[in-house]
Amino acid sequence: DNNFLLHLDVSWCSIRLTGTKALAKAIGDNNKLISLDLSYNSFTNDTIESITSSLTRNMSLCELNLHGNQFICRYDAMVKENPSLLITGKDSQIYKMIVSAATNQSLKIFRLGRNHIDTRCVMIMLESLSQMNNITLEELDLTGLTISAKQTSKIDSLFLNNSKLKCYVGPVRQTVEHFTNYLLNLIHIYCEENAIALSDIFNPHEGARTPTSIITYEQFRNGLRKAKIPFPIAHIDDIMKYLGRDNEPGQISLRSINIG
Repeated sequence: DNNFLLHLDVSWCSIRLTGTKALAKAIGDNNKLISLDLSYNSFTNDTIESITSSLTRNMSLCELNLHGNQFICRYDAMVKENPSLLITGKDSQIYKMIVSAATNQSLKIFRLGRNHIDTRCVMIMLESLSQMNNITLEELDLTGLTISAKQTSKIDSLFLNNSKLKCYVGPVRQTVEHFTNYLLNLIHIYCEENAIALSDIFNPHEGARTPTSIITYEQFRNGLRKAKIPFPIAHIDDIMKYLGRDNEPGQISLRSINIG
């Protein structure tokens, strides 16, 4: 009922049972809060339907933190035989909550890590989510779940073409350095497979006798596109700033890419 409070942190407050249900409903009733931290309480699957409904009604919340609660999603024999149960079937509660968060017009950050969600279920749900074209969420934080290197690579590839959504997984938040190293590795592989030098990808003047040692952000992007090297659109600006941190604004030294 407060018309002035914009940020509310009730993490680690041992909220459970009727308290969690009341708060789940209140998310939809309040249209003043900008951020709400409900992490490390006892929200369970019994509150998911109410949270999902609330997210369809709330038009002010920018960040919702449900990290470290008691949401459960198991990868059992039935799910193994029919993965669609997690998307449209009886076990689709968590996926529907994620979709509601991902398509809410105001919500930009949704944290759901450190819950009891089997990572095989996560992969099924994220693969379905990546096929949606009306996502407005900018950050989905699933850190704290035990994700393998293979699964991390798969998640990276799922959202390569999404210009907004960044999905964080693993024991800690992935940094711009992680995404930069991942892209540099792809560039390195491309150079090796095609037996070409790094400058051949980004040199804007074909046939030039002296390859340039400094390129612009636009030349970097165009080089990647021309070589058809996949890059995470949502992170590319941060990657270029990281690579060009020792150069003039908007420029990258090929030496900083540090290949071969």
